[in-house]
Amino acid sequence: MTSQTVDARHLAGLKQVLQYVEAIGLPAKLIKKDEETPFSALFVQLEKDFKARDRIINFTFLPFCEEELDHISLLQMYSILPCDNPVNLETLEKLLLAINSQLSIGHLGINNNNQIYLRYVYSINKSSPVSQGEISEVILLFNYILDVYGDIIDSAAAGEKDFETALAELSRI
Repeated sequence: MTSQTVDARHLAGLKQVLQYVEAIGLPAKLIKKDEETPFSALFVQLEKDFKARDRIINFTFLPFCEEELDHISLLQMYSILPCDNPVNLETLEKLLLAINSQLSIGHLGINNNNQIYLRYVYSINKSSPVSQGEISEVILLFNYILDVYGDIIDSAAAGEKDFETALAELSRI
């Protein structure tokens, strides 16, 4: 399969996700691959967080191994949590590990820019399209995770809560 064929299939898949997202009333923007953009991506705006900051999910198909995978495509959903610059990375790393053990989908981590992210890679059957219900439920779970854990993560990142306090709060969720 050529790179152009893979790119076209990924773009068609993102257009389908865009239709589903628009049907549930979420603002979204599709960016197509070009000379300056290495791959197509769909940006979906969620509800603002508890501090009225924007939250966005980035949908992209993972291009690697596409030729070797006969039956599935990998759709990545990635969101940077709107936290201020983390001041206590050690506490934050331990807290994210504890939260990850509770998550229904995806995982939280810290990227190279010290930004906190939520990432989930969804396996899609190449022979049948992803359904609107599937996409809606995954977005619902993403939003739920960001809502439930956002305040604890934000407080720990800002140095307002130590690990023990954050862990105690986490145990009440």
